[in-house]
Amino acid sequence: MRKVSWIISSLMNNPAKHYNILHLIDTTGHGGAETVFKTIVSGLDQPRYKSYVLLSDHGWLFDQLSAEPGVRVLVFNGKGRFNFSLLQKIVKVIRKYQINLVHTHLFGSSLYGSLATCVTRTPVVSTFHGIPDWRPDDLFNKIKLSIIFARAKAVVFVSEHLKNYFLTMAYIRPRRTACIYNGTTTPKVCKIDKHQAKKELGFSESDILVSAVGNIKPIKGYDVLLSAAESLVSRFPDVKFVVAGAPADTTYYQNLLNLRVKLNLVDSFFFIGYYEKPDIVYKSSDLFVLPSLSEGFSLAIIEAMAHKLPVVATKSGGPEEILENGVTGKLVSPGSYTELAQGITEVLENQSFQKKISENGFGVFLNKFSEIGMIQQYQYLYKFSINT
Repeated sequence: MRKVSWIISSLMNNPAKHYNILHLIDTTGHGGAETVFKTIVSGLDQPRYKSYVLLSDHGWLFDQLSAEPGVRVLVFNGKGRFNFSLLQKIVKVIRKYQINLVHTHLFGSSLYGSLATCVTRTPVVSTFHGIPDWRPDDLFNKIKLSIIFARAKAVVFVSEHLKNYFLTMAYIRPRRTACIYNGTTTPKVCKIDKHQAKKELGFSESDILVSAVGNIKPIKGYDVLLSAAESLVSRFPDVKFVVAGAPADTTYYQNLLNLRVKLNLVDSFFFIGYYEKPDIVYKSSDLFVLPSLSEGFSLAIIEAMAHKLPVVATKSGGPEEILENGVTGKLVSPGSYTELAQGITEVLENQSFQKKISENGFGVFLNKFSEIGMIQQYQYLYKFSINT
């Protein structure tokens, strides 16, 4: 488990206390950041940590966390470019529930949390999950980032790549930064085998499934995967490509459907939408692929590793810190459908290579990317931020 050494040394003699934590996030749908958010909230040590969650709307996160014992979920339906009422709501919640620390996720919530706690003087921990979709030379957003960095007791990045990127955007003392990799659980024993899982998704036992998991938007590079698939289906007639993810960008999704028709891939490339049982997707798969153009980390990769799948991924930032090329996975250049096709071919044609990277990847998952390890590091960070 990766340690945040500067935190641990400050906590050795600190007595156990009870803390009220307010969790904020920009979005409520199903995605990597939202999944990590849910994992942290539901996995904190109770009753030492009492969690309060303020969401902008109902949705997947609301449904998931409302069912969690000991978690108080609040919804504030606010719209607008800058929502002063949301600031007031955060201040009110902090005071009403005697919040000891605010944990924010993503850029917007981190800004609102930072501004609100200027009033309450409550410590803030801000977690960044990916590179924001604004230009590096955007002065206004750089000012916002400087406010977040100035107010936060600690800023967490989910990869060193992401940390290095943000440190070029605004100043923050290195002592107040930490890299905490996302974690996931070891899959529960599945009651169905691979053949049954394929059947549940509508495929036959002989189909070789190459899967990708993630919301559908341009940064995910599914157009690159489609182009790679065109060059592979004639060579591997039993291969079927499956993308499990909700259309976050409907225009891009429609363009993908049009491209699928143009490339004659309607019978071999499938978009199945958000699937409520992702374990079935992984269980049915023979190979996992991540074609992203940019990734802050990639929760989907470690989920695939946890399911002992061979992984082909792009060198898009976070994946290079998860996979060692040729040892725990296959890494290719982002945006290159030829390299992606070559990487997939190398894995599909070499059974011993498949076995090697699958087994090695599972071992790395157990040692480095466990859910328990991630939550422990956040709990250390909470106590450090509150007590110093």
